[in-house]
Amino acid sequence: MTEVTAGLTAKEERTLISLLGKIGQPWSQELYLAICPHLCLTATETVFIKKIGGVLFVLLPDRNANDPNWAGLPHSPGSMLRGTDTKGKNIDGFADPISRACREIGVDPKQVTIGFADFITQQTARGPELGMVFACTTSQEPKKGAWYPINCLPGSIILHHIAIIEIAKKQVEENPIRFFGI
Repeated sequence: MTEVTAGLTAKEERTLISLLGKIGQPWSQELYLAICPHLCLTATETVFIKKIGGVLFVLLPDRNANDPNWAGLPHSPGSMLRGTDTKGKNIDGFADPISRACREIGVDPKQVTIGFADFITQQTARGPELGMVFACTTSQEPKKGAWYPINCLPGSIILHHIAIIEIAKKQVEENPIRFFGI
């Protein structure tokens, strides 16, 4: 009788372990989507907020047209924490994924005020995710995305991003001096 672990024979398991030892970054989209349902990935969620006349607005760029789950839908930008990310001085070492999110919307990470808001666990279309939510403000006008009143999000928004935005909103409302100097 062949030993089976997690649906694999012992030989297949050894082969998989050997192959995993060869994996570097970046991953192809195909590899990423194949792995996602089997692991809980760590998402670095950045929620860019600004205040105009006492009203909070959130920046929502559209996902890329080639995104297999949410093509073209408005979302709050973020990035998965990667094994090759370097420990930096920004937010306890999360400078790389936060910088990727900043590049996605076209702002300089050095012009962003960042505050850790909370953790969130969610089951997404890709699989389980543990999100680290960061509330962000910037002195630059982003090159990508549109600003929406935070209490009036578009109906087409990626649904699991609503909870992420709420977490960041609470952080900003509880710490207005940190984010807006008032």
